[in-house]
Amino acid sequence: MLTLRWNFAARDIVRNAITADRIAYDGFMAGHSQDSGLWEAKSVVDMPLAGLAEATMLHACALGLRIGIVIIHPRFVPGFQTQIRRHGLVYRIAGVEAMPFEPAEMTAAFDSDEQYQKVLDAFNQFAEPLVRNGVDVLIPGGGIPMLLFEREHNFNVMGAPVINGIPILVKMTEMAVEMQKLNDLGMSRSSDMMIPPDYILEELLGK
Repeated sequence: MLTLRWNFAARDIVRNAITADRIAYDGFMAGHSQDSGLWEAKSVVDMPLAGLAEATMLHACALGLRIGIVIIHPRFVPGFQTQIRRHGLVYRIAGVEAMPFEPAEMTAAFDSDEQYQKVLDAFNQFAEPLVRNGVDVLIPGGGIPMLLFEREHNFNVMGAPVINGIPILVKMTEMAVEMQKLNDLGMSRSSDMMIPPDYILEELLGK
């Protein structure tokens, strides 16, 4: 089921990136919390493209040496572990813990102070062991908890900052656009990153 959802999300992100590139958007942000289709999209378009998890993890590396992630449900752990390996951050991300919430329970916290407090308490409960074991920076795993915890000012757990990756993604994409304008450098086009022939892209778009 997880692989199926990932494939659907990946396909949509790649298709949308191709469409955005063809109508001359300056950049593209992939907001899927597990970066589904991120690298596949980077391999088919030349415009700057950034992913939510990638941007957040890389920025976290500038804030501390050891990073911890607290996600909303245990079934998402394998996906996060996969992207940690893909981004080469196995030695920087010290742990992934999972709260017991379904996505609908998380979104309900936007409209219920009681549910919000329940989610906040659970996040702290699962984050504290990570910090006690040496984690310096905490990432809420997913756009929903990132947006939910935006109301917390200077949010930290035992001194470890809890970072919201949504504005990080926006700023990183803006920076990538400006850097491309500055020196015209883009994605690697060697090995697996070579852009495929047009007929493959048309087939992917269903044309």
